[in-house]
Amino acid sequence: RLFNIVGMTKKFKPKNFGNFKYQRLLFKMIYNYKSKTPIFINYIKKMSKIIYPSRDFVDIRDLNNLILKIIKSFKEFNSYKVYNVGSGKSIKLNKILKIFKNSVNSKVKIVYKEIYKNEYINTKSSINKVKKDYKWKPIISIKSSIDSYKNKLII
Repeated sequence: RLFNIVGMTKKFKPKNFGNFKYQRLLFKMIYNYKSKTPIFINYIKKMSKIIYPSRDFVDIRDLNNLILKIIKSFKEFNSYKVYNVGSGKSIKLNKILKIFKNSVNSKVKIVYKEIYKNEYINTKSSINKVKKDYKWKPIISIKSSIDSYKNKLII
C-alpha cells in the first residue's frame, strides 16, 4: 500500500488526469505557482486551534529501490504479503508549502481553506514489516524530493 509518492526522475512526465481535483499536492502547487494562481492549503479548526493535516510522503527513487529489492528476492518468498510503503513520518502540509516556497525562491500566493472535521488529520505508514523483510528504509528527504521537481523537470 503506497502512501503519497513524490519526487521526479529524468524520464518522468506528469500525467494530466483531466480533473484537477485529483492531481497530487505537489503538482497542484507547481501548476498554481506557474499560472500565478493561489495555492490552497487546508486546515482544520478545533477549539479555536488551527491544525494542518499531515501526510506521509515517499520519494519515487526510494520506492524504485524497494521495487528492485522485491524483484530480486521474489523467488525466495512463497507467500504474498501486504506492505505499507512510505517514509514512516508524517509531515504537515504547511511545512511542505514552506519547503516548496524556499525551493522556488519566490513569493507564492497562498489561500488557507478550512476543511471538514471528518477529514483525516494525520496519515503515517508503519514500514516496520517492509524494513525487516527487505532491509529497506527510505533515505531521500522531503526537501530533496521537492527540489527534484525544480532540478529535473518542472519549475
